[in-house]
Amino acid sequence: MKANKLTEQLQFKALLPLYQYMLKSRLLENRMVTLQRHGLLATYAGASGQEALYVAIGYLLKKEDVHVPYYRDQPTMLMRGYKPIDLIRYWSGSEAGNTIPYKDLPICVPIATQCLHAAGVAYAQKFKQTEQITLVTLGDGATSKGDFYEAINFASLYELPIVFVINDNGWAISTPLDKQTKECDLTKKAYSVGMKHLTVDGTDMNECIATLTNAIEFARSNQPVLIHAKTVRLCDHTTADDAKRYKSKILINDEKQQDPIKKLKKTLVEFYNWQEKDDFALINKIQKELDKDIDTFKKDHVQTPETMFEHCYENMPESLKQQQSELNHDTTN
Repeated sequence: MKANKLTEQLQFKALLPLYQYMLKSRLLENRMVTLQRHGLLATYAGASGQEALYVAIGYLLKKEDVHVPYYRDQPTMLMRGYKPIDLIRYWSGSEAGNTIPYKDLPICVPIATQCLHAAGVAYAQKFKQTEQITLVTLGDGATSKGDFYEAINFASLYELPIVFVINDNGWAISTPLDKQTKECDLTKKAYSVGMKHLTVDGTDMNECIATLTNAIEFARSNQPVLIHAKTVRLCDHTTADDAKRYKSKILINDEKQQDPIKKLKKTLVEFYNWQEKDDFALINKIQKELDKDIDTFKKDHVQTPETMFEHCYENMPESLKQQQSELNHDTTN
């Protein structure tokens, strides 16, 4: 076999799993929105348009590294060991969905607080002289919070093994980036603390892998890095939002042209003879896998009132024990 043909095959074998995870996340998101509309999930935040960034993160992090997500990291989490049913259960409000693999932290819904948690984890990694790094993600809106500034200052001051990845999809709910910060080049946020900073097209898989590879190498040598990843949000902010109320049709159509899944599919078609029949077969396979998880969820998703007392305290206070006893008495009568 010719050397260039072998190289092509190796590249295809590397790209195809990334494409599969991007598709899996998008298809799962579509099903999650449907479940929410049927009242089976609470408010749900999707990642459509941002999959290339998150899949690149999942591809490059080592198992022993620590991933600190916010609420859009579904693609990375699937690659780190979460099952679709874990995420479905999480967004339904079930504690059973908090099955966290490895040493990763759970989904963080409050804005920017995860940055401080990540800085603490990275401090521990350096103190223990491990070879691990911490990678934390946040939205562009989170960069306006004090927690973010405190975290990057602490990380830079103590030269921690950490990467901060800003997923700049252009919107903090309905507020555009230029209405929440005077400087829209978010790498400038790193200047005041003397931190390394990189910018990347978060819809381009190759760029994401190249930029994140450099950032992770810096972090492993105790040089913290801030990445400004420019993405698009093809979904609403959450299922409680309607982006059409504040986005123009022209903008929505422009964003669709930057769909990272379409971009990677185009690469597979042009260079690796990927065909529509291959795409159809892959989608069908993923959908069948999701069907099984959704069927399981529907059978066991109803929770009893007693579960509200679980997972709150290591040692339950007497006041709650009394309430639990009263509830058990009421439900047995």
